[in-house]
Amino acid sequence: MINLVKMYLYKIIRSFGFGIVIFLSALLLVSNAMKILLFPKLVYQDFSALEIMIRFFSSGMPCLIFCVFLSKFFLDDEKNGFLKNIIPKLKNRSLIYFSRFIVIVIFVFMMFLINFIESIVVYKFLLGNDFSKSNLDMTKIILLFVLYVSFLSLTNMLLIVCRDSIVPILTGVISLTGIIAIPVMLFNELIISITGQTSFDLGDYLVSINIKEVNWNIKYLRISLISFIYLFLSTFVSLYFLEKRDIK
Repeated sequence: MINLVKMYLYKIIRSFGFGIVIFLSALLLVSNAMKILLFPKLVYQDFSALEIMIRFFSSGMPCLIFCVFLSKFFLDDEKNGFLKNIIPKLKNRSLIYFSRFIVIVIFVFMMFLINFIESIVVYKFLLGNDFSKSNLDMTKIILLFVLYVSFLSLTNMLLIVCRDSIVPILTGVISLTGIIAIPVMLFNELIISITGQTSFDLGDYLVSINIKEVNWNIKYLRISLISFIYLFLSTFVSLYFLEKRDIK
């Protein structure tokens, strides 16, 4: 499994798409900085590079970029026959899933670190911001990290089940761009009309919406439980389909 993880990471770092991901992340950070320069009254004055970075990740857009990249990257295993060739060499097919999961964790960590450096550079040179003045809020960063890993594990599960990148990417677009708010609202209205419970909100149980709420509405226990459930279900379903399905 270690060799499989190393191979995946080597391919990611050398891929053209990885450079695109880094570039798009930097571009989004710059666009945020330009918005602050053009509309300073819309942003509270005592901001820091780290706080803006947390706002950037809680927007969900980086997660969407990662979702698209990893969907295309892992799909190559199906298209180029890699899975078919590697399966006979593995003791258990579950090693494929767990290798991918470890790669997702490492990839998210790398991108958090890269975007952390990018945010310091962007806001230091464009806004004259001093990182040393910011308070290191590790809680929000850890929660965002866990939520990102959970959502990308769901992406990997959909990729294994569907054997195509359309469903995972479409799920990412709907979930992370705000489109999901429409069916969530309709479902909430249905529940209220049936049960009369006005306190129920489906969005509380969706990772994508919790990502967007981290910056202003932290509920540690809820986020932890939801992330665990997502990871558990993604692992269970992925392992089931890997064991039962023929590898093309």
